[in-house]
Amino acid sequence: MTDHADLIKKLEAIGKIIQELKPGDKIDPLLTEWTEYEVMMKPHLQEEEDLRLPLFRAYFTQKDSAPLIRKLLDHSPKQELGSIIYFEGVDSFRKNFMKQEGIPGFVWFIDFKPKYIYFVNVFITNVDALKKGKEPKAEPGCTVL
Repeated sequence: MTDHADLIKKLEAIGKIIQELKPGDKIDPLLTEWTEYEVMMKPHLQEEEDLRLPLFRAYFTQKDSAPLIRKLLDHSPKQELGSIIYFEGVDSFRKNFMKQEGIPGFVWFIDFKPKYIYFVNVFITNVDALKKGKEPKAEPGCTVL
């Protein structure tokens, strides 16, 4: 399995390519790096889901993990938490995760929903534009890797 250090190096390579892109540049090097990252990342995530998460849950209670989860939620960048909500699904996040963590429903509206909307507007909308061959739009506050 690929370790975190290798994944970070690959992300840094992708970020460097993105930062150096100029209008009209070929994106083949970016596509190559991104494809290699995907090949590295998917098995890594699958192993974490199949092995590490069950081990964590077997040895730690929800009460044990609550402070760690709270710290992650409090310090995660908005695009990171927005992506978690997007890929888990809004309904599952609200009905399962928030309930499991004892997070009151109103927090969805004042904290989580804006982060979800930000991720959709800045990331998903631009990925969809690229898939359709359209130019992505730059959003204020959107940073490169």
